[in-house]
Amino acid sequence: MPTILIVDDDEIAARFVKRQLTREGFQVETATDGPSGVAKAESVKPDLILMDMCMPDMNDGLDATRQIRTIPALAKIPVLALTARAFLVEKQAAFEAGCNEVIEKPIEDMPAFVEKIRKWLTEVRS
Repeated sequence: MPTILIVDDDEIAARFVKRQLTREGFQVETATDGPSGVAKAESVKPDLILMDMCMPDMNDGLDATRQIRTIPALAKIPVLALTARAFLVEKQAAFEAGCNEVIEKPIEDMPAFVEKIRKWLTEVRS
């Protein structure tokens, strides 16, 4: 069963996504800010990370993603950026930080979202 780490300071949004992904058969871990997200990623070594781009403490998810990308054991894990501000500049910054894809919040099409996650998990395994 693949493990997904959700790093999001919006506990309601994180709980919603966790519930949906758990129903789909994923093991889901959560963290509420960048530092705890990096620490949880190091301890859990998830198969995929969903990273909110706007969080306290490390300025945002970009800093957390940059830090994750410097850790050899985590460097290849897909990081999907979650953002309510999916303008071209924000998308470019997410890719430059090491995110593999940018997904707009709120997530309105859960089946398509789950399919994206499955696609990334399949690519990592091949």
